Amino acid sequence: MNKFSALLLVCAVLAHGEVAQAQSVTPMRGVSKSFTDVFAVRLTVGNPYQRAVNFEVKVYDENFEPVEAFVSPQVLRIGATDTRQVTVRIPFLGQGQRKVRVCAEGLFAMKNKTSVRTQVCGRFLGQLVGS
Repeated sequence: MNKFSALLLVCAVLAHGEVAQAQSVTPMRGVSKSFTDVFAVRLTVGNPYQRAVNFEVKVYDENFEPVEAFVSPQVLRIGATDTRQVTVRIPFLGQGQRKVRVCAEGLFAMKNKTSVRTQVCGRFLGQLVGS
């Protein structure tokens, strides 16, 4: 997100009457070791806002290219100031290790009929044991 987009997001949220807070993904980074052809990451997505927000969880490679992965749940609605857990399974695709970014993307519909998409990502390394 460039500086202008970040400033626009903060202004939009403040104009909507909410204190600027950040959605969260925890943990933000980690290493997952696996004996199988997939590795898993369990995340907690947090909504600090005073209203429910829709989120979509997406997986990208190191260059932010989309990655095929199983995400459960992939689309979720999180209530005000609440959190939800998400499980992500990523295939190694024949590699001994794989670096991915798992992102929670929030969509805010504003009163003036515009929408703002936010994104926060964690970085994860999957390592195939014995390779």
